[in-house]
Amino acid sequence: MWTETRVLNSGSTLAILSICGFALVVVGSLTGGIQLEPFQESLEHTVVVTVDGGAPSEPLHLLPGGLVRWTAWTCWWSRTKISIKVSGYPEKEVEVRPWQRVPVYVPSSLLRPVVLVHPSVPLIDAIRDTSMTLQVRITETNNPAVTVDETALFDGHAIWIGGDDDILVPMETETKWREDLRSTKSMNHLSFWLPPVAPPKFKIALHAGQAVKLVLRKSNNDVYEELNFKVRPLRSSRDFIQEVELDVPAAIS
Repeated sequence: MWTETRVLNSGSTLAILSICGFALVVVGSLTGGIQLEPFQESLEHTVVVTVDGGAPSEPLHLLPGGLVRWTAWTCWWSRTKISIKVSGYPEKEVEVRPWQRVPVYVPSSLLRPVVLVHPSVPLIDAIRDTSMTLQVRITETNNPAVTVDETALFDGHAIWIGGDDDILVPMETETKWREDLRSTKSMNHLSFWLPPVAPPKFKIALHAGQAVKLVLRKSNNDVYEELNFKVRPLRSSRDFIQEVELDVPAAIS
């Protein structure tokens, strides 16, 4: 009887519950998040989350068959951008809004084209101890006026375009590289191929159909070699790394 009189039938209890309910609605209307799930992954991955360009989070551990959830402040009139970096895969950016948990499946949600520029052995020998730059020009096929043009130093190392140095060279690619170098007795060049470097300027999100032009320039800005190709569509999860070889000019080879 005391509980019914003093608690259940009390106006104060109703007021407190109403305030708590209203507070929960307000908090829910200002929060959203992401949920990462591995799909057919047998390895553990680390996950780093960055909200709206702020400081990266501490590394989170995504176990095979596990889940990682992350909640962030957001609002209806301005969605929050969350950058997700899962070890071994390209970075992905998503937008979240209130009452929403964006699903991110590893690796399918993270896959996008990444180009691996692989210098030939003659090119490494030709430019050794010289100063060269590599210009990357990316053009939208349907809108040639939209271009990205970036330049970075080039010293003969393999380079990622659209990725970072956390991405691993596929095992079958590495095996082929080693066999090729062993057959030509050039194993000392392996350090130029593994691991590839990732200039920050070349961390550009690529998509299928873009036209890419690589221009290797000497220190006096003269063109040494050019290479043109298009970003291919992904046919499977194994195709997200697209290798291209940069060689010496035809007249030299």
